[in-house]
Order: sequence, then structure tokens, then C-alpha cells
Amino acid sequence: MARAQTLTLAAWLWAASAGLAHAEVPDCPPVEPGAELSGEAAADGSAPSVLLILPKGADGAISTVGLELGTGARVVESRFSPLLCATLARVEGAAGASPASLIVRLPENAAAVQDDLYFPEADPDANAAPRSTSSGPDPYRKQQWAHDALGMDAAHGVTRGEDARVAVLDTRANENHVELRGVRVVGGARATVGQHGTLVAGIIGAAEGNGAGIAGIAPRAALVSVPVCEATARGDVCRLFSVLGGLDAAWSERAQIVNVSLVGPANRALERAVRRLDTLGVAIVAASGNRASATAAYPAAYPWVIGVAASDRNRRLAPTGPVVDLTAPGVEIVSTAASGGYSFASGSSLAAAHASGALALLTSASGGDVAKARLALFGAAKRGSPKAPPSLAPLCDALARLGKPCAAKPSH
Repeated sequence: MARAQTLTLAAWLWAASAGLAHAEVPDCPPVEPGAELSGEAAADGSAPSVLLILPKGADGAISTVGLELGTGARVVESRFSPLLCATLARVEGAAGASPASLIVRLPENAAAVQDDLYFPEADPDANAAPRSTSSGPDPYRKQQWAHDALGMDAAHGVTRGEDARVAVLDTRANENHVELRGVRVVGGARATVGQHGTLVAGIIGAAEGNGAGIAGIAPRAALVSVPVCEATARGDVCRLFSVLGGLDAAWSERAQIVNVSLVGPANRALERAVRRLDTLGVAIVAASGNRASATAAYPAAYPWVIGVAASDRNRRLAPTGPVVDLTAPGVEIVSTAASGGYSFASGSSLAAAHASGALALLTSASGGDVAKARLALFGAAKRGSPKAPPSLAPLCDALARLGKPCAAKPSH
């Protein structure tokens, strides 16, 4: 590569890593070197994007020695990733080029992967607008069949998610919605509010008893919206570069539970990041997909992630991918809408949100012990048959396993 290009690249990478030593995660494993890039151009002729993973040297500096980009390739954004323990640089090429053509040569200790795309997994229902069924504290509560199935009213007598912290990696949730005034948006300051992220956030943490609409599963949990998706002609699209940044942000925000209601291909950079979070004691919950397919959906299919499929009010499993750890309510679910109102939707995205909300309640009840909360959740889960994945059970069953039983119903 020409010297001018080298200096430009070095400047990018220095800016990405400068002043971020405080964010590093301890006990970082080395980066697995090598490139995993397709030699085929995108069918639609779009510009390819790949990610460089460049670790620091023994002197703490990032070296570009041995790195050569292909003709027309350029670094468009970069940052330090505490979970990857390396600087992550996104490289774009000319329209119609193949990802492999963007990287001519890599440093011996560096890696390159495709900047894969991930997509939300919720489908709008025909009955888009719920009908108010009461004038009580939550007028749409009677349409939240999942709350009844999970025994939420009784569980809320024990905990409402106090002191639990949940990060939602998704489109930006509408933090100005009357149900979501306590939501913090981290990063993505210019991101457009999205329907999908608002639906997911409402299921987990919508305000309870405010006379507006619904109640969240963990209404007093600290909820953080981390925008990792952008609106395109193809719908909401989430680049791996942004998803990895969202996972880093979740760690920086001390999230105990991370909801990733997104589906896409396997990628070793994503695998490394979720494995690191799991090792650090963070529970990652992801959607397992909305289509019957022999192809696994990621990150849900990784063993360090809780992959959740949708079920209906009769506990029937909706179409999904082949790797499922848990089923949860995800069909005809009413939640908060980006418009400020409410809407019905279905999909494994919403099932994942129910599982994340349940984990938040159990984490609160366990005094912040995510491992105990996870054991209680799966220990109480119901299995219809030996081959069927377990289903999310009434939360009082799991709370009893934590020594926090729900109040007994009065006898008459």
C-alpha cells in the first residue's frame, strides 16, 4: 500500500484506541488470526464491508505493519472493543467487489471477518391497534395473555425487577413514550426511533399502573436502549460492527441481561464477543428465528446464548430455527409502539423479550446473582415431551426456587 494510505489508516486506528485503556476487560484471550471472507460479490452489487480485528502489541500500540488493503478499499470507521480486546476497523470497498478483495495482506496477529447483517424477528399482526378493555391502571392489561400465563400479578408481589439492569440491542426505543420514560438511550444519538426496539423495550420494562396502557414484566428494572440498527429500503438492518459495539456498550453499562432480538449468520467475532460476556457473568438472550429452517440463527445458536422461540397462548411452538433453548410467549403480543401508542406483533423477538424480562425479575429476587436467576428460570421451565424445548413457566415457580415464594392465594 502507498505510504499516504498507511498514514491515513494508522491515524484511524490511533483515534479508535486512544484513551480507552480504562474500558479494557481483564484476562483477554489472544485474537485468533486469519481471514474468513467470501470471494463472491453481493448479488445486488452493493459495496462490501469487512471488519479488521487488530490487537495491541507488547508495547501497547496497534501496528499496521503487514496490513495491505485492496484497490478502492478504505477504513470508514473504527473503535476499540473491550470484549474483543482489539481495535475493530470497518473497511468498505467499491460496489460489486468481493469481501475478500478488500484485504490483500494481514498482520500475523490480526483477523478479518465479514461485516455480516442481522435482522429483527418480529412481524406485525393484522389487529395492529389494541382495544382498551378497562379504565384501570393499565387499560390493555387484559390483552396481555402472556402476563396471565406467567403469573405476573403474583410475581410482582415479590419483585418488579428492582436493581436489575437490562440492555436492549435493537432499533432505538422511543424513550419519550409514556410507558418508557425511564429508558436510557446509550449511543446512536442520531438513530431514528424504531418500532421493533420499542416493542421489545415495552415488553420488558413498560411502566406499571400509570393508567396508560400495558405493564412490563420488570417495570422497575433499569432499561438501556442501545441502537445497533438503521432503517433502510430492506427494513431495519443491523451491521455486525454496530452489534459488536452494542455488546461493548452493554458491558460498559454494567448490564446483567442483554436482549438481542436479531437473527443472522455465524461469525467468529460475534461468537467471541458473546462468549466473553457469558464468561464475565452476563446473560445474553436472543431470538431463535421466525422461519422453519435447517439453518441455525445466530447469535441464538451459540451455546453461551439463551435462544428463545415463540409460542402461542396454547403453548404451541411457532415456526423457528433448529436450535432452541427455551420457548416463551411470542404470538399476538401487545406492546408499546414507536408512534407513542400500542400495537400487536408476533415473533421470536418478542419471546426473547419475555425471557429477558423474566430473568430481570429473578436477578432482582436473587440479589443480583444472574447465575442463580438463570438456574431458577431453567429449573422451573416446563417440558411437554422429551424432545420439545422447555417453556417459560409461571414466575412464581422460579421465585420459589430462589427462596422467594409468591404470597398464597387467600382461601374462601
